[in-house]
Amino acid sequence: KDLAKHLARHCIVFNCSDGLDCRLMGRMFSGLAQSGAWACFDEFNRIEVTVLSVVAQQMMDITNALASFQAVMDLEGQEIKLNRNFGAFITMNPGYAGRAELPDNLKALFRPVCMMVPDCALVAEIMFYSEGFQDAKVLAGKLVQLHRLAAEQLSKQPHYDFGMRAVKSILVFAGTFKRIESTESESVLLIRAMQDFNLPKLLEEDAALFRAIIGDLFPEVNVDPDVDARFLEAVHQALATQGGEAYGPFVTKIRQLHEMLAVRHGVMAVGETYSGKSTCWRTLQGALADLAASQPVETAKTPEPGERTYQSVHVKCLNPKAVTLAQLYGSMDEMTRVWTDGLIPTVVRQMLGEGRVGRDWLLFDGPVDTLWIENLNTVLDDSKMLCLINGERLRLPPSLSCLFEVQDLTCASPATVSRCGMVYYDEASVKSWRLLANRLNCQMAAQHLNAWQAELCSDLVEEFVEPCLEFVRTECQEDIPSANAQLVESLFVLLGALVGNLDQNDDGPEGEKLDEDGTAEADALLEDIANEQLETDQPSERSSQLDSERELERQLAREEAERARLEKEEAEREERERLEKEREAQGRPRLPSVAMDVDKIFRMYFLQSLVWSVGGNIVETSRPKFNEFLRQLMHKNEIDFHAEASVYDCFVHKQSLSWAPWIYKMRGFEFSYDIPAHTLLVPTEDMAPLQLLLRQLVSTGRHVLVNGPSGAGKSLVVSAFLTDCLEVDAPGSKYTSFTSILSARTTSQNIQDRMEAKMQKRKGRSLCGPDGKKPVFVIDDLNLPSPEAFGASPPLELLRQVIDQGGLFDSQKLTWKEVEGLTLLGLCAPPGGGRNPMPLRMTSKFHLLHQPLTSKTSCRTIIHTLITGYFSAEHFPEDVAAMAGHLTDTTLEMYRTVVEMMRPTPLRSHYVFTMRDVSRVLQGMMVVTPESCVNADVLMQLWIHESSRIFHDRLIDQADQELWWTLVKDLLKDRLGTPRESSSLMGTMFGDFGHKEHQLYCLLPAVEELVPHLTELLFACNQTFNKDLDIVFFDYAIQHLSRFCRILRH
Repeated sequence: KDLAKHLARHCIVFNCSDGLDCRLMGRMFSGLAQSGAWACFDEFNRIEVTVLSVVAQQMMDITNALASFQAVMDLEGQEIKLNRNFGAFITMNPGYAGRAELPDNLKALFRPVCMMVPDCALVAEIMFYSEGFQDAKVLAGKLVQLHRLAAEQLSKQPHYDFGMRAVKSILVFAGTFKRIESTESESVLLIRAMQDFNLPKLLEEDAALFRAIIGDLFPEVNVDPDVDARFLEAVHQALATQGGEAYGPFVTKIRQLHEMLAVRHGVMAVGETYSGKSTCWRTLQGALADLAASQPVETAKTPEPGERTYQSVHVKCLNPKAVTLAQLYGSMDEMTRVWTDGLIPTVVRQMLGEGRVGRDWLLFDGPVDTLWIENLNTVLDDSKMLCLINGERLRLPPSLSCLFEVQDLTCASPATVSRCGMVYYDEASVKSWRLLANRLNCQMAAQHLNAWQAELCSDLVEEFVEPCLEFVRTECQEDIPSANAQLVESLFVLLGALVGNLDQNDDGPEGEKLDEDGTAEADALLEDIANEQLETDQPSERSSQLDSERELERQLAREEAERARLEKEEAEREERERLEKEREAQGRPRLPSVAMDVDKIFRMYFLQSLVWSVGGNIVETSRPKFNEFLRQLMHKNEIDFHAEASVYDCFVHKQSLSWAPWIYKMRGFEFSYDIPAHTLLVPTEDMAPLQLLLRQLVSTGRHVLVNGPSGAGKSLVVSAFLTDCLEVDAPGSKYTSFTSILSARTTSQNIQDRMEAKMQKRKGRSLCGPDGKKPVFVIDDLNLPSPEAFGASPPLELLRQVIDQGGLFDSQKLTWKEVEGLTLLGLCAPPGGGRNPMPLRMTSKFHLLHQPLTSKTSCRTIIHTLITGYFSAEHFPEDVAAMAGHLTDTTLEMYRTVVEMMRPTPLRSHYVFTMRDVSRVLQGMMVVTPESCVNADVLMQLWIHESSRIFHDRLIDQADQELWWTLVKDLLKDRLGTPRESSSLMGTMFGDFGHKEHQLYCLLPAVEELVPHLTELLFACNQTFNKDLDIVFFDYAIQHLSRFCRILRH
């Protein structure tokens, strides 16, 4: 570029990407060859190798034409004029990710020039002189030495850069200070510039070492930070408006971000989730808006020398990983060659065309990797040019800055890091969870008024939260990682939900609907009648007749409302009586009611919220340790708890102000033949906590992620919660739900299409629940989508965008759509076996709950309830009902033995058995009828058949299969007292194709009797479908046919 400037040549800089094809390159070469301009193709080796081979041929044609002094040449079948001033230059960084090796025929057409590291001291000296510094030579030497020492002694971080671009930025900083404070010492100005540019990106321990290096280079020079009092006051005011606290280190980060944006048009806010990145730029935006509104218009237009001015900021936010690369930058149709703008060009054009006063920030909130960030290289350097693959270039004005909010830069190239200013946010240094706790405490106190004990809450946070957080991080294990501030926020949200329901009776079982009003329809009818108005004036006789009819309708409505009220009271009385009987039958007498103690109930609710927020995400093996630690803390603070129970086994019963076991929250279960077997849910103590927590959290709009091993019953509990508690299938429910099961091939567009199909479009720019209902989006296997090459998962990034920004971009029009009132319910198993770790920035948006495997007691309860409920003596013979009772312990022992003896190995990776397999055995047994299950022996053979289909058919070698039949034979002998030989067990088959008279699922006859019938069925099949199948029905073929028929039937 500098050479072109000296020779007065027009030089076009173009940032290459992997989206360029040979036809687009041919168009560029054609224009350059005819105009005689120079072209600098930056990052040339990002172009795909197949395209580079064609580009080599195009360049060879132009080179040969220039060598033969042709005035006209043929390029890609088109005759063009050739200007001899044409010149092509390519720049590239070899060895970076996403780069290709240039073909040899292309290398031969360009003269290679190896760029060496420049003499930074000489460059700095000349720039110091140009900025007006007198002692330029000495200062340049110290500046270069500082960066050399920093690169050698500081820790190695992906976002650190001490190269030439960093030196140049410091020189710009220092020059700005020189023009503002021309009388200040030059050493002081340089130190201030070095600190303002480098300290924001350094870790806390590196910052101390960096200050020590500066102290050694500039002894006896003390520098105080130059802070504008008006700016700090505006920041404090903006934080107070958001309900935040003006904590010193956090205010410093806001000031550093502002100063960095003043000199770099590309700035990256780097840090872990909940470290304050989003709050920082939002606070800065609010502070700048207040400062811009308060300063006179004349000062903003023509400021005095050295006077600071401020402009308001407009922010456009997007997640680059929530869309495809073509949707992000634009694409060219290969057939029609029609260009379609992408999201970034569209947003940039909108910002350029709005013509607003002030500054614009284009915020990229998402992971940074070379797949998409390299296309912005020319935007982030001095060119400030957005290069599209159709050849168009958009110049960004100085008032537009690019702000990146990222967790880390492990997947970014040094070329990207060196182009951006860095501000690093450390969660430990800003103490984000404490700031968040103070803010939420104030917000909850304002929301719940007298019910919220703010001072007591602050004391409880000091006494319990910090020790528990430290214990969880050091002694406990989580399948899904969490952040400290996330757990604190979950605690306050859950506590707020519990405190908000203080006036409700919780003496009933969990799983009841959230809003219950038996007189709603009658009240609505009364309101409609009361609001009726006569449309036209009628004669007095007609008017009196209408008045009489209206009075009669009112009377009927009042009677209907009274009848509904009485029916509701009667139903509540019967429900109370039923619960009394259930409690007495289960050995849980009614707890006595006592006078309300607000402080005591608040303290108990705080501890319950602490257990299911800070301790709710730890795995089952860590819960005993957390229980013991928390009980010690409670004893230390003189808080009474249940003598023997775990903190996970009790809930707060506010009528009695005591800790009650979860059995008090269990609903009664009555077996029904009308309900499909796979949807039956037997209430247990393991599932009651999840029901209660989902009820409280969904009512507040909190997103929930339930994680746990396969077979723990997560999906079944959530499904029952939606049906029983939210009543999503009822016409009058306030909620509606829709489900999506993700897979490894799920894309962000699949999720967006699902949301748009199930939600209602309003005013063309927003999505909401149909008929004003609150939508609940249930997402199963949330961690199953395959990540990209650099680890990002576009489906998860789209969901995070919906949570953080409250909407998404239309995939066709690229307009923003608000998503209103959506609550996410996520389900996932631990990472491994095809499931991938999820980024902390995604999981931190949820209340995390770990659902452990069902306990042995609960397993026995479920199996016994289902088997005895289906095979009851009222429908089946008495010996069948008796045998069903014995099968409970037999099934449990079979399951435990299989899990113990047949563990997964690399060769047998599918040997993973869970309680879901036991439920499949029960579902298979619950399709027989009394006509086909006539005695206990048939039921026993049915159990053998269904268990073998689930467990035996998964075994891969004869040794494992023999082990299975030995296990079954031992169980029959020891548990059921009916010894059988293995050979007789193997031939047991059930199916619905063994008899001509009926198609009942029953015990099949012997193979010799089945062959004639199957031959007739084969003949009928050939006749019907005009096929010529010839199958020999030997023993194994018939057994295999039985397996297929069972799978298709179930």
